Amino acid sequence: MSAVSLPLAGGPELPWGRAAFVLALVLAAHVVALSVMQRTVVTAPPSPEITVLDAALITPLPPPPSPAPAMQARPPAPRVVRPRPKPAVPPPPPPAPVEAPLPPPVTETAVESAAPPVAMPSEPRAVAETPVPEAPPETKPDTPFDWSAALAEAGGPALPSGARYVYRTRMSRLSIVSATTTTTWARSENGYEARLEAEAVGRTILRLESRGHVGARGLEPQRYGQKSVNRPERVAAIDRGAQKVQFATRELPFTGALQDRLSFQFQLMAIAQRMPERIVPGARIAFPVAGPDDVEEYLFAVEPAREPYTFGDRTVDTVRLQRQRERGGRIARIEVWMAPELQWAPVRLRFTEADGTVWDNQLQTLDPLER
Repeated sequence: MSAVSLPLAGGPELPWGRAAFVLALVLAAHVVALSVMQRTVVTAPPSPEITVLDAALITPLPPPPSPAPAMQARPPAPRVVRPRPKPAVPPPPPPAPVEAPLPPPVTETAVESAAPPVAMPSEPRAVAETPVPEAPPETKPDTPFDWSAALAEAGGPALPSGARYVYRTRMSRLSIVSATTTTTWARSENGYEARLEAEAVGRTILRLESRGHVGARGLEPQRYGQKSVNRPERVAAIDRGAQKVQFATRELPFTGALQDRLSFQFQLMAIAQRMPERIVPGARIAFPVAGPDDVEEYLFAVEPAREPYTFGDRTVDTVRLQRQRERGGRIARIEVWMAPELQWAPVRLRFTEADGTVWDNQLQTLDPLER
């Protein structure tokens, strides 16, 4: 058998036996290299036993909402410390001015004057101020004025000895019906008697009577009677010494110059006749008034404007006085127009009741009755 030879690229062919020898050498070199590598590998220690723990997972809280972006605050400005100024030396006080003597202070019972107020000296001011006029003492709620005492100081009432006042009366609910109201006044040496009668369609629908004394403080009623249609007369007996009014079913006290529902208009006449300078806008006249079964305070305020009134062929100026009260949310009024040219006689009287009923009395004739 002939030897097999392997061809070499670019060289002579090698015999098969030599190739096998070379291959054995290469394999032996690989074995030696592997053994050396196994000796140099470091064996890692055994891993410790792992203990398994049972744990419950906690649900994490939701993150807080992110705040809205706020405007960045400006850093505070640095405080500037300024030196405290030294106190100025006050100038010497000016010499005290010579003041005019002041009038005496006004007391609660001072009488209101119709003349303009006297300007009071005041200290000089840097800025001029507009003075505010002060109301008369009678117009202040906290300053009562005793008109009856002032009437006595003025000489007492100057009422006529006798007179007859005839009025045309209209009622708002029966505007087509016109009544005639006649008021008769008679004065004796120390007493008086007044009567009012209202007639409609030939029938007396209302009668008022007042009797009493006339003193330095004005009228002093002793008996008041009131009678209306289909009602008996109701009487108020006035005891001025005991300061009490006796009615049919009860007794009430009073203070002051008590009047009744008929005498009050003559008391207003007496006050205005003796003290006309005090019947000025804003003045208030107050006194208690006895009715058929009660006592009320009548407070009349003088209205600012004068109003003309015509009766017959004559026109006169009038001063209006108004009394207003509210009860249960309803307002009742008494309005009196007085004519200074006619000795302050009431030429018109209008009564507005709380239910809205209006009684309007307008003077038609005025007849003096001399006794």
